[in-house]
Amino acid sequence: MARTKFLSRLVSELDFRGTVDVLRRGIEDQGVKLTLAFSKPASGLNETILKFYGQNRPDGHPPGALLRCSRWELDLGLFVNGIPVATVELKSPVNGQDVSHAINQYRKDRDEPSNAMLNRRAVVHFAVDQAWCP
Repeated sequence: MARTKFLSRLVSELDFRGTVDVLRRGIEDQGVKLTLAFSKPASGLNETILKFYGQNRPDGHPPGALLRCSRWELDLGLFVNGIPVATVELKSPVNGQDVSHAINQYRKDRDEPSNAMLNRRAVVHFAVDQAWCP
């Protein structure tokens, strides 16, 4: 019950204020201020802040393990402390696809209104292929 209420509060704050603001300023729930991520300190003088920064947990979900539905499947999602910050659409010339296919997929196949992570919460979306340009 408490977990469900907290997640509901977090989702409403992400939708209202945006991911960057929530990560920077945290949220308040039941009168308690919760810090959801810690920025890297300008110097190493404050060991407490440095320790908290070191406890941030970046995470990535590998291809095929994230956000499946009947119309599409996301290749990779990147998170900070469980909050989505980026999505990645991966393409390979082995499959006859390149970055233009990834861009087109974001533009045309990722329009599901129910998918808040792609539509509102992730801060950036990457289209990636294996080509390298010097």
